Amino acid sequence: MTRLIPILTLLICTSNCWCQTKKLVVRIDTIDFIDKYEDFLDFKLFVTNQGFVNIGEEFDSAEFHFKKFPQYQNTIYLRSDSSQLQIPLDRNEGYIEIFDLFRADFDTLQIDLYRLYSSCNFDTVKTFTTYYKDDTLEVDTTRSNFNSAIHQLECIRQPPDTIQLSINDRLYYAPVNFKAEKGGIITTGNGSRRTIFGKEKDRFHYNQTNSYGINTVKLNLKE
Repeated sequence: MTRLIPILTLLICTSNCWCQTKKLVVRIDTIDFIDKYEDFLDFKLFVTNQGFVNIGEEFDSAEFHFKKFPQYQNTIYLRSDSSQLQIPLDRNEGYIEIFDLFRADFDTLQIDLYRLYSSCNFDTVKTFTTYYKDDTLEVDTTRSNFNSAIHQLECIRQPPDTIQLSINDRLYYAPVNFKAEKGGIITTGNGSRRTIFGKEKDRFHYNQTNSYGINTVKLNLKE
């Protein structure tokens, strides 16, 4: 039985990413906020492909200093070589994703200047409304309709086509992908109006989908 312990330990470590965790300090000397008090609240690091059922892990216990350097410092843990670091790019879920950190030969990731941008992307709202004929479940095709509306999200600071980032005294360049689409938020409901006699009329059901683009940047340290 004693001989089995080292073998079992090896098997557990092979299948359990916690046995190969890498500690990484993320330090940003200067963050160029659009609105530092609003952006500060949303500035949280996220590591993909780890945590509960591999849905990712958020690291928000950071040190922030607006009047001294570095302005931002946080410690994250990479649980496997498939874990990637995501840093917020804007307040609408945009991010820069940094690859190859698990096998990197440093334990501190230092960024000289990190600039936040507006999303400047578009929000699309599609609404299907189905009306029914009075006192029946028969669809009233003459009044049932579909509407689509497009609105631009906040655009105070337009993101560039290419992001330049200095990491550990080396310059990296990566294009911004403006086409990544966030899955729709679906809202459904039912309604009707009543006549002065209390009779229910104009019964309807609606299904509304709200989808929007998110800006993403993929940055490979090996390149």
